Amino acid sequence: MVVAGNYSVRIVNAETKEPFKEHTGPDGKVYAEVEPDMEYFIEVEVVGGDPASSRSQYNISVDGKKLPYCGHAKSFGKKYKGNWSRVNGVETTQAFVFQRPEFSERKGSSPGALMGDIKLEFYEAIYSGTRSKLKDVKPDSFQADSVSSSLTHRQTKKVLRSGTGSVVETKTRNKVRKTYSKGAFLESITIHYCTALGLVHAGVFGKVDDIWAKARIVNPWKPSSDGQEQERQQPKRIKREAKTVNGVKVEAPKVLEVFDLTGDE
Repeated sequence: MVVAGNYSVRIVNAETKEPFKEHTGPDGKVYAEVEPDMEYFIEVEVVGGDPASSRSQYNISVDGKKLPYCGHAKSFGKKYKGNWSRVNGVETTQAFVFQRPEFSERKGSSPGALMGDIKLEFYEAIYSGTRSKLKDVKPDSFQADSVSSSLTHRQTKKVLRSGTGSVVETKTRNKVRKTYSKGAFLESITIHYCTALGLVHAGVFGKVDDIWAKARIVNPWKPSSDGQEQERQQPKRIKREAKTVNGVKVEAPKVLEVFDLTGDE
C-alpha cells in the first residue's frame, strides 16, 4: 500500500481483493510482486481528511496510458478501479491482467523496461452543476504495448505489462448526477510492478547469494506427474560422505541440494 496525503493505493487480486505482496526498493519506491495471467483491480481508499466537505477526483494511468475517466474520492471506504465503461446507464468495470509484452530491440541499457507502473494523480473537485442524462463511455480496448529494450532473453521472459482481463463487475446508475471540474493538484501515487525475478534484476531484492533461492525465483513451478497442474519445486537432497586422504579427514560431510534449471526459457 502506498499512502500519500489522504489517499492510499494498492494492486489487488480481481477475484479475492487480496493485495499483491509489496516491497520497498533502495530508492524508496514501492514495487508489487506479481505473476503472469493474474487479474487485478486498483484499490483506491480515502484514509484521512473529510471527503464529504472536501471532495476530490483522480486520473489513472496504467503503463503510461491514461484511462478515459475520472474517479471520485467522495467518501471513506475502498473503491476498485479497472477498465471502466458506461452504456445505457450500466457501468462496467473490467479487470486488468498481467501479460508478457512483445519486444523490439534497442541499444543501451534500460532497466526500467522490467517494470510496469500504475499512477494516480489526485485533484480538488470543483462543483460545476448537474447532469440529468448520463453520457455513454465506450469501453477501451486495452492491450499490453510492445516494449523497446536491450534486456537479455531471460530477462524479457519476466517482464509484464497490463492488458484487459476477464473479471467483470457491473452496476446500474440512472439518477441525476453532479458534475465536477478539475481543481488544484493534491497528490500523486505510483506503484511499480514486476515478477520476482524482474525485481532481482532491477536491484529491488538486492543480490541473491543462495543459488537455490535464486533458482526457485527463476523456475518456482514445474509440471506435476500427470502434466495437468503446476507444483512448487523442491530440491533433491544428496548426502556426500566425509572425504579422507591417508586416514586424515580433508572434507566434512555435506548435504547437497540438486534442482532442475530447465524451466521455461
